[in-house]
Amino acid sequence: TALAAEDTQNSGNVMGICTCEVLCTDDNVNTECPVCGTEGANLELCKGLGGDKDIEQNNISTMLPDSGSVVAKVGINEFSSLADAVNAITTADNKTGTVEIIEDIELSEHIIIPNGVNITFVDDGVPHTITMASSSDDQRSTAAFVVEKGGSLTIDGANLTFTRQAYSGSITGMISCHGQLILESGTFDFNGQNLVWGTNTNSASAIIHVWGSDAVFIMNGGIIQNASLSTNTGGVQVSSNARFILNNGIIQNITGGGSARSGAVLVYAPDTSYYLGKGTAYFEMNGGTIQNNTGYRGAGAVSYTHLTLPTNS
Repeated sequence: TALAAEDTQNSGNVMGICTCEVLCTDDNVNTECPVCGTEGANLELCKGLGGDKDIEQNNISTMLPDSGSVVAKVGINEFSSLADAVNAITTADNKTGTVEIIEDIELSEHIIIPNGVNITFVDDGVPHTITMASSSDDQRSTAAFVVEKGGSLTIDGANLTFTRQAYSGSITGMISCHGQLILESGTFDFNGQNLVWGTNTNSASAIIHVWGSDAVFIMNGGIIQNASLSTNTGGVQVSSNARFILNNGIIQNITGGGSARSGAVLVYAPDTSYYLGKGTAYFEMNGGTIQNNTGYRGAGAVSYTHLTLPTNS
């Protein structure tokens, strides 16, 4: 366990967001859900769906494509863009749902997971690639997905690969997380491209950048790989009071830049403020693998601050 902070009292907590996919009843309760599985839970707070009836009750509207092919589904509903599928869940009553990705997707604008919205991406059993286009500096400087404070995104698709196109020879990260991000399976592959420092709160200075006191990234599986880093970047960067908990999965083939402020996992807690704000940062490794990475002064988990290790580490 590596800690770039003196205050660790909240390190084990995760956000209380319902994770049910099926609506709980008195006779059928999801005991693993952090909301419904607690003693004396109010099942009226359950966000699970129960089939076509619940889809209708939660006002997820069907959006058949005007042109092009269907690329994603939410229940029985079909969408011609990933943004439309996410928006259907965002505007539904319970703001919780699963997007099944059924084709390769190229994004031209970033997708926001707002406060109170809980979305899961899954695959259809066939390999698909989700690519963020970069035909301008604005596109390059914006993360493909922004999880806002209070929002939650889970990626659970072993056949899904997330990547970016370069613009003027460089890219920024894929996900900027201010809320909760859970990676169960799936691959983030930057194909050895040069990753540069973001410049605003919708940017990501890592393939996955987690920042803010309410931000947590829980990696239970999946792969993050193949990026060439510049200063202040990482495969995963955790900063500004955020937390990264690695339980399983692989982070590999990350080539650090000519600076100590880069690495496969960059625990970044500077004493002075920058555009993300100063603060502590927390990284906990319970399992998984960090391998085949290179760097200037460290290549695996790099802490840019003072580093405190607990006595049982």
